[in-house]
Amino acid sequence: MPKATESDEETIETIIAPFYRAVGKASARWQHVEASLFILAHAIMQTDYQYSSIVFFHIRSADSKVKLVDRLCHAHFDKTIIKKEWTPLLKDLNSAVEIRNSIAHWEANFVLDVSVLEPWEPPIALTPHHLDARAQADTRGATTNALNQTAEEFLALANRLLRFVSPHFSDKALRATNLPRRLLLYLENYRNDAPTPTQPPQSSHK
Repeated sequence: MPKATESDEETIETIIAPFYRAVGKASARWQHVEASLFILAHAIMQTDYQYSSIVFFHIRSADSKVKLVDRLCHAHFDKTIIKKEWTPLLKDLNSAVEIRNSIAHWEANFVLDVSVLEPWEPPIALTPHHLDARAQADTRGATTNALNQTAEEFLALANRLLRFVSPHFSDKALRATNLPRRLLLYLENYRNDAPTPTQPPQSSHK
């Protein structure tokens, strides 16, 4: 079998480049979710930013951060708010964490069955790691299109978290906790120019 030339390798890299951009976009967009989670946790703790930051970012895993915020919400809000507002949001957060973890831990593999791809999509996807014996029968995968959609869903989820924060905590109260100016502006700009509510994020992984 002839070896691939440098030109062939450059062509392949060009073809799959949109896929890797989509992986990076989805990964980066998750940080919007973490920022919104922190703002909610900070608002509930009602302590100085110096301390709330230590507590929140001492936790490394995304699912543990969500669990912390869930416990804070149950301690702070009444049962009506938990049932009507927080529980649906928590359900979508947990689903998003699973997707985020897949992006972080799955590996890139070329797709042999191109019928599962859109016409413009490169033939590559994130799939469960081939060395993971538990995932031998797992046929899921995240293509370029799915990853770009996930990036949008993460951003929508972050905005839903801010919509949850806005009516329950005032800017004045948050300023008193020494929340960094950039985060105050992040929330204040959202209050002043809140986007039209979007549908809850759904998993793009099939």
